[in-house]
Amino acid sequence: MQKGDLLLAADGGGSKTRLAVFDPEGHLLDSKVTGATNPNTVGQDTAVALLEEAAADLLNRHPGLRCLYFGIAGVFQTRADRFIRQRLQARFPAQKILCGPDLQNLLYTAENPGNSICVIAGTGSSVFLRQGENLVLYGGWGYLLEDGGSGYGIGRDFLRALLRTAENGRPLPDDPSGPALPFGLSREEIIGYTYGHSPADIAALAPFVLSLAQKGDPLCTEVLKDNAAHLSDAVLHAHVLHPDHSVVLLGGGLLSGSNLYEKMVRDGIGPGLEIRTAKDTPLLGACLFCAEKNGLDTGAIRPTLAAELRQAGL
Repeated sequence: MQKGDLLLAADGGGSKTRLAVFDPEGHLLDSKVTGATNPNTVGQDTAVALLEEAAADLLNRHPGLRCLYFGIAGVFQTRADRFIRQRLQARFPAQKILCGPDLQNLLYTAENPGNSICVIAGTGSSVFLRQGENLVLYGGWGYLLEDGGSGYGIGRDFLRALLRTAENGRPLPDDPSGPALPFGLSREEIIGYTYGHSPADIAALAPFVLSLAQKGDPLCTEVLKDNAAHLSDAVLHAHVLHPDHSVVLLGGGLLSGSNLYEKMVRDGIGPGLEIRTAKDTPLLGACLFCAEKNGLDTGAIRPTLAAELRQAGL
């Protein structure tokens, strides 16, 4: 890279997208947060439009940007990364444009990922591993086909449980009027909310379900158990097929700290595998992936970049 060249990296998900501008020494110079850019939930045109707008704003403030990397959820399954990259390259012809799955972002947060089975549980979910230069995915089919274990899966199953409860006359959760429930508890209100809102809105119910489960609510506890089992079963299946992968790396908003859900996933995986929790944001992984593709020493810039991203709340 030439003196004065800068890099941009983005971690795009089903709820929000974080972008960071940094220099070759690993100093964070600017950042931006925009909406969801998973093309499977918002559509390819909307995803591209949001990325274009955010990148153009940062380019306007930092003309020295030479490479833009976009690690986006959902593109691995549909190869939408090709469409996104081509559209962005046409919009920014003077910059090098890279686009790939957000799976790489999690992998690059680990200093020594080795033969890891990686688990992402955020708005969406996936279990994957790297085999040589290739990524192998188990599950992660998107909200229309699966997405068990994700925030969306938890929110969807919670709504289903509420419907069964309402129809069978069983007691409702202890705190049905919490701020995460912007609807009533009649059958019609629950169904109307579900079909009238986005996957991100439904995924936003997951923290509320977790909070009630941690208070001992049986309905919410069962919802979490079912979703945790989906993830742990996928991990064990991947390990059977790839027994040399003995480390499990947990990432995503639902697995980023010690909570009841993470404990359920860990318990389901059991003692036979080494389980680690990603300590840093996926945006750090996106930055390091971008840096590596531009010939930078990622080990040298990691400490500075990680510290500055944490300080910025990214």
